Amino acid sequence: MMAMNQNNNTFGLLSMIFGIVALPMLCCFYTGAAIGIGAVVLGIVGLQKANRGEADNKGMAIAGIVCGGIAGFLGLLWIIAVAAFHFATPTYS
Repeated sequence: MMAMNQNNNTFGLLSMIFGIVALPMLCCFYTGAAIGIGAVVLGIVGLQKANRGEADNKGMAIAGIVCGGIAGFLGLLWIIAVAAFHFATPTYS
């Protein structure tokens, strides 16, 4: 009797979903960056599982890493720009 090969594709799939969702969520300041970082972490775990043969969705994990990395980077730039604008704005008393 042949054993069924159970693939664990959850991490790669969630990484791709979080990465895609993170890009439009950049409008919500911290939310997009946080979701993007989560997508990168899940994508790395999913990629490791795919490389070990435990999953077969390596492309989804890579897409999650790329989209999540872009969202995390743009979110970080957004936070720096807002902070710089805040400190560069003169205050009058």
